[in-house]
Amino acid sequence: MNLEEIGSFKNKIVSKLINDSNILDALLGDINDIEDPETALLGKDGSGNGGCVFKFEYIPDTQENSKTFLCVEVVPQETDGDTITNMVYVFAYCSKNLMQTYHRKGQAGTRVDILVSDIDKILNGNSEFGIGPLEWAGSSIYKPAQPYYGRMLVYRVGTFRRAR
Repeated sequence: MNLEEIGSFKNKIVSKLINDSNILDALLGDINDIEDPETALLGKDGSGNGGCVFKFEYIPDTQENSKTFLCVEVVPQETDGDTITNMVYVFAYCSKNLMQTYHRKGQAGTRVDILVSDIDKILNGNSEFGIGPLEWAGSSIYKPAQPYYGRMLVYRVGTFRRAR
């Protein structure tokens, strides 16, 4: 992977995640009440404000409304050989007052528990991002600021696959 390819790699991962109905539901709730889900997700109104999905680790300075956030970062790393390993970091977090307000039939846990489960179902074992499948490399509790709580998921992409 060349560093110039990081942006398109992130775009592919984010696109895969935000086009999943379960993830949309965990992030936004009932999208029938939302005029433009893409703007609500990515904040594409041109102001630089809004949105809840970011292609970098984002923590809002202030928050007018409680939200759930999803951030993706990609960090290429050299291995002992000639290959490059990409580490994909996914940060899923929300305001603590939203943790217990989300429920989905057949699943237990908090909003973040359900959201990271949805993310893992899409990413773990997925071969669309490299020559081998994306591998879960670990996770940890993520507390970016006082009113937020969440998880950081880490995935390893064995070898980057270039489009030919």
